[in-house]
Amino acid sequence: MADETPPSPTPASRSAEGASTKRTRRSLMEWGIHLLAALATAMVALPVLGTLLSPIYARSKSENWVTVGASDQFPDGETVKVVFKQVKRDGYMESEHPVTVYVSRQADRYTVFSATCTHLGCAVNWIGAEKKFQCPCHNGAFGPDGKVLYGPPPKPLPQLQARVNGDGQLEVLAI
Repeated sequence: MADETPPSPTPASRSAEGASTKRTRRSLMEWGIHLLAALATAMVALPVLGTLLSPIYARSKSENWVTVGASDQFPDGETVKVVFKQVKRDGYMESEHPVTVYVSRQADRYTVFSATCTHLGCAVNWIGAEKKFQCPCHNGAFGPDGKVLYGPPPKPLPQLQARVNGDGQLEVLAI
């Protein structure tokens, strides 16, 4: 009995050892393929989800009231040209643009018109002697109420919201 030698491995036990090694490699490869598939799916799905969900998380646009001057600087019954700076945001860029408006005061009622013609976007001028806004580009004219008198403009001058704040300053809701 001392001469007993351990049994030599049988072909079946050798194939079982090899199978366990193959299974480990195969499972590693499968795990790697699944990982790559998950990454590819995420690369496609995340931008799509961001686009679909962005309106939910978008910052609400707050009203942008701009002070154009003291309310008592606008004479009763007259129309005054006012130029103010407006900050425009386009993505990550911010830039200041001059905005021209006309302020008309009747007693304690302030009317503010855009100085941009509704025909092709030219700047209109107030002609006080004739009580009208005149567009120099194509001879369009608007009345003191902003309505089209004659010419090619298709609609009246845009009227902007205005208010007098607690400090007596006239503010315009910027466009």
